[in-house]
Amino acid sequence: MRNKSFTIWLLFLVHGVFGAGEVSVSLMVGDNVTLLTDDSETQGAEKLMWRIQGENTFIAIIDRETSETTVPGNDEERFGGRLGVNSTTGSLTITNLKTTDSRVYELQIKTGRETKSKIFNVDVRVTGGGKTKSVKEGEIITLHTGVYDIVEYNHVLWKTEDGIVAEINKNTNKIFINERYNGRVQLYEKSGSLNISNSKTKDSGVYLLNMSSDTHTLQRNINVTVSGAADEIVSAMEGESFTLRTGFTERQGDQEIKWRFGSSRTLLTSIKSGNIIPFSHTVFRDRLQLDRQTGDLTITNINNEHTGVYELNVGSNDLKFIVTVYAPVPVPVITRYSPQCSSSSSSSSSSELKSVLLCSVVNVSHVTLSWYKGNSLLSSISESDFKISLSLPLEVEYQDINSYSCVINNPVSTQTTHLDIDQLCETCSDCDYYWSQTAEAMIRLVVSAVVGVAAVAAVVVLVYDIRSRRAGLEWKFTKQ
Repeated sequence: MRNKSFTIWLLFLVHGVFGAGEVSVSLMVGDNVTLLTDDSETQGAEKLMWRIQGENTFIAIIDRETSETTVPGNDEERFGGRLGVNSTTGSLTITNLKTTDSRVYELQIKTGRETKSKIFNVDVRVTGGGKTKSVKEGEIITLHTGVYDIVEYNHVLWKTEDGIVAEINKNTNKIFINERYNGRVQLYEKSGSLNISNSKTKDSGVYLLNMSSDTHTLQRNINVTVSGAADEIVSAMEGESFTLRTGFTERQGDQEIKWRFGSSRTLLTSIKSGNIIPFSHTVFRDRLQLDRQTGDLTITNINNEHTGVYELNVGSNDLKFIVTVYAPVPVPVITRYSPQCSSSSSSSSSSELKSVLLCSVVNVSHVTLSWYKGNSLLSSISESDFKISLSLPLEVEYQDINSYSCVINNPVSTQTTHLDIDQLCETCSDCDYYWSQTAEAMIRLVVSAVVGVAAVAAVVVLVYDIRSRRAGLEWKFTKQ
């Protein structure tokens, strides 16, 4: 049995203010966020100035003495007009967030000779349910807030252009669900996420999520398409192209052919007597190709925004195509999670080495991750909505001569990683050395101090003592 004891002494002698005025905000790409000020903090201030911490220039300035508000950051390429500031409260809004907006934003509050700071640590992640969602009529529409617990938010609101769908208001201690959905809406109180069961085509549209806390608000738009019976279902891979075919082999005289997209039936392009009439649409810019003879529509360099329902109109006849664009799957990675040695119960005195392996992938959605022994499926796990990391365990013995492989796939791509059994520990002593080295490498302690307006002095004394013993070669599963 391996036994480790840790003794840690930490002594902090701190004067002044430590870490005051710091706010952490986690968001998703495409969100809008407003970083809120507090009246008690800004009351009587002469100037409110926003900057990215560590930079010398300001991205927004409110001069209350001259009643002048400027937003220099909008002239910078990285923001490109996406900044807004409330000249009354001083709150800063950033729209259509990008990963490059992950920064530490500092609000400087100048009152006389004194300047105070409030810090917002903004983290913009790619993970999330996405900005578009397509389901078939009768399926469940699941709309995620992107958080597991809304403990920091006091107001969560879901609405469409037709009105409020559902709402959680902690200030009034009330939960509201619109009766027009006839009991089809389920609102999760812990996460704020929304389910609409038995979906109908009339449920299509843009759903707006608004979440508010004492320090910030976020807005997210999700375009939902509920389609009826489709004439054709198309799956395609990001970066490639797909073609929607009319079924014609030649020009249809003076008959006009129109292509539309989405729940709003936005007109993409049309052709009549061989003349193509393009229409402006940002998502499809420089991507549409229309065949003058057949009217077939090809869309190139596709991404997730091109997922949805396409409609072909020829006279009084309509055809619907449901298109889903998938990201190519990554190569799965196999790692050893927990090596363990156990004595064989048989008459043989030899020891058998077992190991728990993990097959892992990161930042995936709409995939299935599986373990195979030869051609036989052992286990699998699927994810069809959230972009998350997946791991699937497998316990094997070193003496096992079977071939194992981990496979990840979606409708358009597959990746396989084969297990090399020789990469496992050859002996228990090898595993013992490996495990001790891994355990030592995991012992980290980081102590940091933040210097604010007041002087901060910190003395940190860290003493650690690790005692290790070995009594035989017996392993217990230790979670990393």
